[in-house]
Amino acid sequence: MTVRPVVPGSISCRPLLAAACLAAVLGCEAQPARIDHAALPDPVLDRAMHPLHAAVVNSKGERLKGRSVTYAVAPAAIAEVTTDGSVRCATSGDATLTLSGGGLSSNVPVRCRVPTMIRMPDAMRLVAGGPAVPVKAEVVGEGGAPLADLTAPIVSTDPAIAEFASGAVRPVAFGRTTLRAVLGDIVGVTPVEVVARVAAGPVSL
Repeated sequence: MTVRPVVPGSISCRPLLAAACLAAVLGCEAQPARIDHAALPDPVLDRAMHPLHAAVVNSKGERLKGRSVTYAVAPAAIAEVTTDGSVRCATSGDATLTLSGGGLSSNVPVRCRVPTMIRMPDAMRLVAGGPAVPVKAEVVGEGGAPLADLTAPIVSTDPAIAEFASGAVRPVAFGRTTLRAVLGDIVGVTPVEVVARVAAGPVSL
C-alpha cells in the first residue's frame, strides 16, 4: 500500500481558490461592459417616434438590473428624445444622441432627412420607338430645400408602354402610363403618354 504525503494547506486551499474564482466571475458578470440599443434608421425619413430599448449589459450581453440609461440629444432643434428613450426627428439635419448609464457613455449619430415632396417632371408625350429621355426625381425638405443625399427610385407602372431604366424613360408602345418615385410616405408622379410613330411618305394631291 502506497501512502501519499499530505501537502500542508492542500485540502483547505482548493475550496478557497474555487470560491475566489467564482467571485471573480460573478464580479465580471456584474460589471457594465456597454450600452446596447436598437438601431435607428439611417437616415430617419419621418417624424415618428423610434424607441431605442437601451440597456446597460455585461460582457456576455446580459442586461444588468438596477442600471438605468439616461438620454440627451443635440441640437434640440433637429431631434428630440423622451425620458424612456424614444427618438423623433423634428426637421432635416444631423444630431448626436448621448446614452449614459452604469458609468458608461455612448454617442449615436442621428441623420434626420424628412422629405416633404418629390419633384418630378411635368406630363410627358413621347413617340413610340423614340429615344430614351432622362428623368430625375428631386427630393426636397421643408422650405423646398433639396435633400441631395436622398434618392427616390423611379418605376414605370406599365413598362410595356414606357420603360424606365438607367435614369431615363424609353417609349415602347402606344398608350398611357405613369412614372412613380417613392421615398417613405412621399410619392411623386409624372404622367406619360406614348403616341404611335407616323410613317413618312408622299402626300397624294
